Amino acid sequence: MSSTEYRPDIDCLRAFAVSSVIAFHYDISPFRSGYVGVDVFFVISGFLITRIIRAETRAGTFSIAAFYRRRARRILPAAFAMLCATLLAACVVLLPQQTLSAAQQALSVLAFSSNILFWSQQGYFDAAAITKPLLHTWSLGVEEQYYFIFPALALAIFARRRSLMLASLVAICVASFLLCVVQTRIQPAAAFYLLPARAWQLALGALLAVEIVPPLRSQRLRIGAATLGWIALGASVNVFSP
Repeated sequence: MSSTEYRPDIDCLRAFAVSSVIAFHYDISPFRSGYVGVDVFFVISGFLITRIIRAETRAGTFSIAAFYRRRARRILPAAFAMLCATLLAACVVLLPQQTLSAAQQALSVLAFSSNILFWSQQGYFDAAAITKPLLHTWSLGVEEQYYFIFPALALAIFARRRSLMLASLVAICVASFLLCVVQTRIQPAAAFYLLPARAWQLALGALLAVEIVPPLRSQRLRIGAATLGWIALGASVNVFSP
C-alpha cells in the first residue's frame, strides 16, 4: 500500500468526525456529545502521518523538509483565507476589545499555539467561549505541535526492531492516556487543550498504522469489525455529557 493511496474509508471517518462536531455546536440532539469527533480526527491524523513517514522511511525517500513543505501546502492556504475572512468580519461585528482579542487569536494560530492561548485564558474573568471567533483552531495547534515533534521521534522509533518499535509507541500511548485521566480530574482545561494529554489519541492512530492489529483476512470478520466500529462511534456521539 503506497503512502499516497486514496482511502475512501478514511474520508468517510473524516466526514463523520466533522459532521458530529458541527451537529454538536448546532445542538442537534442525536449528537449531544458530538465533540468527540475531534478525538476521532486526532486518531485519523496519527494514522495517516505515521503511515506516510513509515512508507517513505522504508523506501529511503523520507525528508523532514519535504514533510513540512507538504504540511504547509495543505494547511496554510486554507488557514490564511479563514483568518482574513474572520478578521474582516470581526472589524464589522465585534466591539473594539473583542476585535483586538480576535487579532491576538489570529497571531497564535499563525504560530500554531492557539491551543496554548485558549488554555491560558481559562480564568474566572475571561470572556465566554462563544465570543472567541477562532476557538475552533485549538485542535489545529495540537496537531501542528505533534507534527513538529513526531517525525524525528518516528525516525528513531522505526530504526528499532518491530517489538521495540511497538513497545515505544504503546508506552507513549499509555503514559499520555494516564495523564489524560488524571489531568481531566484536576486540570480539565489542560487535559482538553494541550498536547501531552491528547498524544495518546495520535499515538493510537500511529499504532494502527504500524499494524499492531493484524489485517483481518476474512471478509465476514472485516464487515463485523467495521459494523462494531460504527456502532461504537454512533454511541460515542450520544452517551457523554457536555
